[in-house]
Amino acid sequence: FHLLKKISKNSGDSYFATKGYIVESDFINNLKGCNPLAVFEAFDALAGGKGSAIAPDDFDSSLIRWRSSGGVDAFAEDLQKSALVRLSSYSFLLFLLFIVSDLIVESGINGFMS
Repeated sequence: FHLLKKISKNSGDSYFATKGYIVESDFINNLKGCNPLAVFEAFDALAGGKGSAIAPDDFDSSLIRWRSSGGVDAFAEDLQKSALVRLSSYSFLLFLLFIVSDLIVESGINGFMS
């Protein structure tokens, strides 16, 4: 696709960009003049909420799926999946922080009582 070729030519300095991945900064820079929130959400839907680099094959398959299924429904589904991934990651992080803080408090109480 035209956008993929344009982004690949302007690859940045990161390791993933040098390997041909679409990096968030390059994606945003190539879509200047567009609504920044829409550009961020489009990249988030493409990346699936999993980071700041997209493999070119994943990029192509997402665009093909969005175009073939009417666009909006497939895009909304990918956007919801990325939000769910991010939400579940933060929930798991909070769970782990709770366990660690419980262990710290329990160790402090045991140390104080002995």
